[in-house]
Amino acid sequence: MVTKQPRRQFRGETLMSYGSFGARRSGVDLTGSLTRRLSGRIAGTYVEAGGYTDRTGDRLRSMLASLSWTPVEAVTLTASGVVGQNATSSYYSTPFINGAIDPRTRFLNYNMRDNINKAHNNYGWLDADIAAPAGWRIHNRMFASTQRVDWRNFEGVSYNATTQKAVLSGYFLAKRDDVLIGDQVDVRKTLKVFGRTVNFVSGFLIQDNNAKRWSTPAGAPTFSLDPFDPEPVFDPGLQYFRNRDVRTDTRAVFGETLVHATSRLKFVIGARWDNITNDRLDYPALTESGKTFRPVTGRAGVVFTVHPNLNLYASNSRAVEPATPFVSIAGSQLQFSLQPTRQWEGGAKGTFFKGRLDATAAYFSIGKRNILTSNVVDGVRLQQQIGKQVSHGVELSFFGRPIPGFSLAGDVAFTNAEYADFNENLGTGVVSRSGNDVQHVAPVVWNLTPSQQIGPVTLSATVRNVGARWGEAANTRRLRPHTTLDTRVSIRFLKGTRLTLIGRNMTDELYIPRSSNTAGRVAAPRNFEAQLTKIF
Repeated sequence: MVTKQPRRQFRGETLMSYGSFGARRSGVDLTGSLTRRLSGRIAGTYVEAGGYTDRTGDRLRSMLASLSWTPVEAVTLTASGVVGQNATSSYYSTPFINGAIDPRTRFLNYNMRDNINKAHNNYGWLDADIAAPAGWRIHNRMFASTQRVDWRNFEGVSYNATTQKAVLSGYFLAKRDDVLIGDQVDVRKTLKVFGRTVNFVSGFLIQDNNAKRWSTPAGAPTFSLDPFDPEPVFDPGLQYFRNRDVRTDTRAVFGETLVHATSRLKFVIGARWDNITNDRLDYPALTESGKTFRPVTGRAGVVFTVHPNLNLYASNSRAVEPATPFVSIAGSQLQFSLQPTRQWEGGAKGTFFKGRLDATAAYFSIGKRNILTSNVVDGVRLQQQIGKQVSHGVELSFFGRPIPGFSLAGDVAFTNAEYADFNENLGTGVVSRSGNDVQHVAPVVWNLTPSQQIGPVTLSATVRNVGARWGEAANTRRLRPHTTLDTRVSIRFLKGTRLTLIGRNMTDELYIPRSSNTAGRVAAPRNFEAQLTKIF
């Protein structure tokens, strides 16, 4: 749900849509003034995302309410809350039979019949915006959220060529009970320093995350099924196993400055210091452990205006992110919890031919270290560390308006991504994957979208091509390239009413966006959606 701000002028928006496989959506959004200084907004959505494989689908309900109060001209307080719940009947993957997806299995779901994936998510926040004297602006956000999840699925499937059976494995239980609270404040101001304009922002963050986790006990069964007519499988009924309580406290200070050095030259520099403390209690041994991280991250960049319609830029950034959520890893792996990333990027952006063509060219280089990944080996999920992963590439994009009413947009990305240091655990031994290409990263991806407007009607189509790429770290299974065609017709009626007709994968391409070493997730076949919106 889009968290728009309340507005003083009354405004409303409605949406209804219906699509293939029983998919449907509906929503309403109303905002307006309640008193001279108080405005409000209320919105609700309901989604039934029909699944394209057997026994799949997703149901989502969410509500949002927001109030904005301006007690004095310089102060605005906005309180908002979102309540949501969803339930999903899951499909994970389809086994490779003789090294490929058999078309007869395209719509089969091997997961157990009574699988569960339910979540309740609540989020609330209070914003304070203050226009202080001398041009200073202060923003403060207090926030809190809760999440409860129940998850019971079989996530692994493979094909046994000897028995000619599909083996269902990877029984996975997950239960979560999380509470997150925090506060972030920042101040900003535009200054004059030695006659140069300087835009400055600085602030701090305090955040506490308390999480409780239950997972899968030992003794989970596997099942051998007919790959073309799988017998029904039901939940074996194992109980959730409580494995850890985790508290992660974060304290951060950050700042960023944009310096207009000359009329043509700008510099940006930013930095952030975090103090992240992770404490945990692991069951059933009741072992306590913890670790504190103090990463320093930041970015620096420069923009040079060669011509009013042409800019050159370069930037370097250093970041860290959890290799996997702190709560999801064992205490013994905490030293690998943060994934350092460094990125270089440079390029040019310009407008040409009297505003009829916008174009961008960029080069990037990214290096990541201490990456945690997982795969299922003999029905058991194994976590392992990738020491270093690097990627380099070039991205080109354009948006052209050669004649009135017609536009053409396109982009292409050339990427070389490989493991610089990775020893993979296969369950029976460790094999070096250093020098191999990173799975699921295509060397070439391109998109092309022509669009034509004829009065109130706009027609567009997007052709997307994803090149061949490896399906696993061993680089033994090649996922073939695929090309998809999506179409859209938008018709504008009177009084803010619009009808949009959408077609996806119009060529009904059978392809696999992602895979493991034994199975792949088959993409949705040709499907359609009709969407009606009204703004008033």
